[in-house]
Amino acid sequence: MRLCSRVILACTLSVVLGSQLCAEDFRIETEVYARSKGEADVRYLTIFTSDATYDFRLTEPQETVIYEPGLHRITLLSPSRKLRTGIQQSDLIEFTAALKAKVSESRPLFYFACNPQFKVETDDSAQTVSLSSPLLSYRIQAESPKASYNDAVNRYQEFADWSARLSAMRAGALHLPPFARIEANQIVARKGWIPSEVERTVTVGSKKQESRTKHVVNWIVSDQDQKRISRAGDDLVTFRSVPYVEYAQDETQVAKKETR
Repeated sequence: MRLCSRVILACTLSVVLGSQLCAEDFRIETEVYARSKGEADVRYLTIFTSDATYDFRLTEPQETVIYEPGLHRITLLSPSRKLRTGIQQSDLIEFTAALKAKVSESRPLFYFACNPQFKVETDDSAQTVSLSSPLLSYRIQAESPKASYNDAVNRYQEFADWSARLSAMRAGALHLPPFARIEANQIVARKGWIPSEVERTVTVGSKKQESRTKHVVNWIVSDQDQKRISRAGDDLVTFRSVPYVEYAQDETQVAKKETR
């Protein structure tokens, strides 16, 4: 009886999740390059639907992160471990606020990432934004959304902000606080643009660490994308639910993007 109920629930979720796709849904393929040359280190596919955003990590170890703004929650799915966990958006806000409150000026880079003061330059004709400082800089090439996708800019910014907060919480010491990136997101969104390429430079002493992220926006969601979302619905039912602390035990094994 229990198995039957789970199967019915899985089928129901798959139908509901698959039916969320509508005319204004879109997808973004992301490649992250931690080095100046060579193949991408990490690849992602992010599908934006009317009710949720599905962020699929395509590089091993694969992972699916589901952002549901209406429910104020984020769900993480680990296919290799068949585990799932949930995080309330309020918990991320509290974590990052506490991170900002305790950061010390003795750690200049982290202090700046919590209290960014960039020199900002924009070029409307080239659709570029430059945010520069001695410690942390961004150069962003952007594009305008398709005419009928009026809310795509806000939906992308919301996703990028939550993604930055989530990255800051996961394996914390490996990631900068999210506030500098959130400021960059806001500046790009105010121009009515979506990033197509982001270059980030971190300066620590005499060393510079550079990373680059490429985004390819497609305004058509495919049948294959629908199948991915349906599988995520199945995983929500069949994967074992665990607290985030247990899910995060292997966090250091998961390579993560620094820049979206």
